[in-house]
Amino acid sequence: MMEADTNKINTVQAKDQGSKIQTQKIQEKKIQSPKMQTHIIQTQKTQEKKIQSLKMQTNIIQTQKMQEEKIQSLKMQTHIMQTQKIQEKKIQEKKIQSQKMQVQKIQQCKVQRQKAGRLAGLDTIRGITLLSMMLYHTCWDLVFLFGKKIPGYSGLGGYVWQQSICWTFILLAGFCWSLGSHHLKRGLIVFGSGILITFVTLLVMPESRVIFGVLTLIGSCMLLLIPMEKLLLKLCAEIGLAGSFLLFLLFRNVNTGYLGFENWNILKLPDGFYENLFTTYLGFPQKGFFSADYFSLLPWFFLFLTGFYLYQLVQKNHMMEKLFSWRVPGFDVIGRHSLLIYLLHQPVVFGISWMLFQI
Repeated sequence: MMEADTNKINTVQAKDQGSKIQTQKIQEKKIQSPKMQTHIIQTQKTQEKKIQSLKMQTNIIQTQKMQEEKIQSLKMQTHIMQTQKIQEKKIQEKKIQSQKMQVQKIQQCKVQRQKAGRLAGLDTIRGITLLSMMLYHTCWDLVFLFGKKIPGYSGLGGYVWQQSICWTFILLAGFCWSLGSHHLKRGLIVFGSGILITFVTLLVMPESRVIFGVLTLIGSCMLLLIPMEKLLLKLCAEIGLAGSFLLFLLFRNVNTGYLGFENWNILKLPDGFYENLFTTYLGFPQKGFFSADYFSLLPWFFLFLTGFYLYQLVQKNHMMEKLFSWRVPGFDVIGRHSLLIYLLHQPVVFGISWMLFQI
């Protein structure tokens, strides 16, 4: 009996102890649960801080990269602008140097003109051509004014003779332009002499009037070349010479309405080009126009330019003295006074012919 009671007591005590232990565990769990939650929360906060920190670092890195890219872009733009400025300076310096070279070239030409004076060979060629022209005009007066017959004069031989005189005079005028000085004054004198011949022939011999004759042409070419000289000198002499002469050949038949040379007509020009006195002066004669001596700007200005570039080529190769230091006595004197002789020769030739064949 006693033992049974004892066992009961022990069982109750054991239950109480188990109950206490469970209660302690529950309490411990209760105590631990807030701690765990607090720990979890703290851990989450720590992770969030880390994530936030990483985001901040990423933003900072991205911002730095953007700033670096902006700085790099600004550097590139600055470099491009500096490069452009340097290139512009170089271009400007080249232009200034080119202009200085042209000015020096013109000044050297002027100095060489002063040193060289007149070249007797050029005067001799001019004198020979002038005498040939005087003989040609004498034949012209005899044939067309006094009715005389000169075999071959009205055919191909006479035409070639006349063309040789024209070509030589105009080519020589272009060649000598760079040797002369006071271009405006000389150009106006020659142009005015051409106008004088026009008025005299209209008054004295209207049926043989001279409008836009060779002196008007040469004077015009001399005046036109004054503003064009610097531009023309930019072109090398060889190209200028070849181009000018080819243009002369191409425009040779412009007075008759075509582009082409002599018997070779390449292209017919519009009739609208040939309308008035100004177009006649340029090279497109109006209907019914007549002149006993007609030399328009086209094509002859290109032959004048051919002479201009021929001089540049000869001067460039230092051949001026070698080619033109010779002289033929008498002919060079005539060549030195070519304008005065040209103005006076026709009245003298006509007067002599009239005394010989009319009196």
